[in-house]
Amino acid sequence: MNEINIVILEDDPIDRIKIEIMISEFSSNKYNFKLIGMFEELDLLLEFVQKNTIDLIISDIFNNKTAVGIELLKKLGNSNIPVILITQSPDSEVYQQAKMHGDVHYLIKPFHKLTLQSTIENVINDFSKEQASLLLNKKHLFLKGNTNSIEKLAFDEIMYLEADGNYCFIHSINRKYIQKKSMTKILEDINDDSFVRIHHKFAINIKYIESLSSTFLMLNRGITLPIGKSFKKNLTTIIT
Repeated sequence: MNEINIVILEDDPIDRIKIEIMISEFSSNKYNFKLIGMFEELDLLLEFVQKNTIDLIISDIFNNKTAVGIELLKKLGNSNIPVILITQSPDSEVYQQAKMHGDVHYLIKPFHKLTLQSTIENVINDFSKEQASLLLNKKHLFLKGNTNSIEKLAFDEIMYLEADGNYCFIHSINRKYIQKKSMTKILEDINDDSFVRIHHKFAINIKYIESLSSTFLMLNRGITLPIGKSFKKNLTTIIT
C-alpha cells in the first residue's frame, strides 16, 4: 500500500478540523493517506515542504482575502507537487488565474468526504502516470530559493558540494545555490553512489572527474579541489 503524505494550508480552524476528520476516515486498498502537517501561513508550509517528502498539498485559495493558493502555485514552480485548491468562492476569474499554473484541481466548499477522497486519488493517479518515467530516469533535489520558491535540481547537474558551517553551496553546471543545511544532510537527501566525499569541506559527483593527484582532484571546467587524507583511500577505491 502506497503512503500518501498530505499537508493542508487553511486559515479557518473549523475547515482544518473537517478536512482532518475526512482524511482520517478515508478507506482505500491502494493508498494509506497520512496527514503530516496543517498550516495557516504560506511561509511555514513552504519551509515544511523543503524539509519533508510531500505527495499532495490541499490549499485554500484565500487567506485573509489574500490569494495564497495562487501564490503557492507560483512558489512551487516546477517542484512537481500536486495541489488541490479549495474555496467557498466560485469566482471564475480566480479559477482562470490558477489554470495559468498548470493542471489545477479545484473543489468548492462544502464538499463531501467521498468527493475529497476521489479527487485526491485522481490527482495522485494522474500525477503518478505523468511522472513515472521522470522518476525512474532522473533524480532531483528540491531547493528553497531566496523568496521561498522551490526549485528542482537534477542530481546529474550537480558538480560538487561545498560545506560552510551550517550552510552548503551546491555547484551545478549552470549556477551556484546556497542552502541552510549541512553538507552531510544534503548528501543524505541525495543518497546516490555518484556523490563521494573527498574532503571535510567537499563532496563531488564522480561523473565530472577529469583527473586526480595525491592531494588534488580536477573536475570539468578546470575546477580543482583538495583531497583530504582520510578520504583518499575511499575515493581511489571508488573510481578505480
